[in-house]
Amino acid sequence: MVAAPAGTGHGVTNEPPKSPRNNDAACLHPALAPKVEAIDGLIDRFGLPFRRFEGFRDPETQARALADGRSKGGPWRSYHGFGLAVDYVGHVAGGWTWHHELPWDELGTIYETVGMEWAGRWRTFREMVHGQLPIRSLRELRSGNLGTRNREWLLWFFGESPASPPHVGWLQRQLNMLLDAGLDVDSALGPMTGDALLDYSARHGLAWAECPQSAAVLISITAHLLRDEP
Repeated sequence: MVAAPAGTGHGVTNEPPKSPRNNDAACLHPALAPKVEAIDGLIDRFGLPFRRFEGFRDPETQARALADGRSKGGPWRSYHGFGLAVDYVGHVAGGWTWHHELPWDELGTIYETVGMEWAGRWRTFREMVHGQLPIRSLRELRSGNLGTRNREWLLWFFGESPASPPHVGWLQRQLNMLLDAGLDVDSALGPMTGDALLDYSARHGLAWAECPQSAAVLISITAHLLRDEP
């Protein structure tokens, strides 16, 4: 999310945040990606002065957004972190702008038309640029209930931070279903989760290192679990 100067909700500036940002639609959650395509089409159709500014945020970028005052949440505390939020910012004369006279209400109408929540209606930390698709609560998302079985996106997402809370929570859910492992879905790589990962690896002939928490092992097991997914 890109916050505006305090007290305005939509500031006047042409200086985008200096922290890295990702506006690639391919990195968005599969439930949001088609809505973003529709937003792009509607913006073009009505000739509105907006462009996609930011979508997915990895944990490091989200931490910087919090430190910069651009977000109220740290890593895994924003829908941006799950590819379920996007910011559209004014783009005029080749530059970014948050000018208060831009047609923000029209942007908000587009967000809501495609079925998203528009932060321009929030009572606190109101953001004219921000739209999100809360298909799950943040608590559910952090535990690994990501609301998609899209193999390509899940592998990419888990690969961005393979020891991340949602990744570990997702693995725990899978191991409970397949092995009746009895794990708490707490997104923590504790001894019981490590033993279950090694058990799964041994049963399926997967290569694994002494440390089941290593990134390579986590991604290898994830790929195997997702092998039959569409």
